Amino acid sequence: MSRLEFGSAEQSSIKQASEIIAQVALQHHDDAWLHDMIAVFDGSPKQRSAIIALARSQALSDVGDYAKSRIAARQSARLSEASNLMPGLLRARFQDVYASHFLQEADVCLRDAQNLIRELEAGHIPG
Repeated sequence: MSRLEFGSAEQSSIKQASEIIAQVALQHHDDAWLHDMIAVFDGSPKQRSAIIALARSQALSDVGDYAKSRIAARQSARLSEASNLMPGLLRARFQDVYASHFLQEADVCLRDAQNLIRELEAGHIPG
């Protein structure tokens, strides 16, 4: 399970719900990302900030603000890398590629996507 420590009953419920969602994603969708994220999340301020920036990037992308989404994705990537939150780093880098695509920056999108694919194929994936 996770190294995450929760103090209050509410936080404990959040942790349990997150673990259930992660298990469903893994079993029914073969998606280990949340499971991997929970496994390495230690609750540090840097990791929390990385997750907040990643969520902000996704929300901005959802409303079509890809320039701001990319800024948030890059912030999340820096914080994730600095705090050893590899699942967060990989997702943030994907968000960056996604934003480049919609900003019609073909060269940047292709270069960053190829770099990310090479790293994933080389086994630089969590879990």
